[in-house]
Amino acid sequence: MAGTKQTEFQEEQTLKEQLAARPKKTLMIPRDPLNKDDVVPIVWNGIVYAVPRGKAFEVPDVIADIWNHAYEQTIAAESKMEITENRDIQVYG
Repeated sequence: MAGTKQTEFQEEQTLKEQLAARPKKTLMIPRDPLNKDDVVPIVWNGIVYAVPRGKAFEVPDVIADIWNHAYEQTIAAESKMEITENRDIQVYG
């Protein structure tokens, strides 16, 4: 068991090192009046970045890419829901 924990720790350190070596991008997660969480967790291969809302931070590019992709998907889903909510009932036949 102890060897397994040591191996997991070494793998985690290697992933953290890989992440730290990545190019950086600026990420600013906007404040959200509907979501009172001050911090947004972004996970890459089990490594969690807890990014505060409302401030710009330099983060590894993959962390910014994960957030941006998730945000784009959220906006697209909200658009589809809005279109569906505003649609009138239609009767055929």
